[in-house]
Amino acid sequence: MCGLWNWCVAREFIVMIFARFVPVACFWICLLVAAGLLGLIVLAPGMVEKTDSPSLALRLYAHDATLRRVTLGGAAGLAASAFAFFRMTPLRFGRVRRADGTVPLPNDLAGA
Repeated sequence: MCGLWNWCVAREFIVMIFARFVPVACFWICLLVAAGLLGLIVLAPGMVEKTDSPSLALRLYAHDATLRRVTLGGAAGLAASAFAFFRMTPLRFGRVRRADGTVPLPNDLAGA
């Protein structure tokens, strides 16, 4: 019985770690990709001037305003998605009860 109990506790611990790690990782990945897109918008014109033979994609980012606007919108969308769906909340152990003994509804759900 002791081995089964330890396995159940370890399983709950692993589930808790993954339940916390995956949203945090998705949050930071979305923000890093958005920052990379913004960096590409800002640095592309300077990189085209300083390199001898820039790639086609780099020249396109440096000279096409429409592509830069679409990239800016994509970066904003990624940042908004990170905060809407993967926002970080502090860990809570056990249920939080009000003074009257009722359990409040969670306020960290995304969606309707």
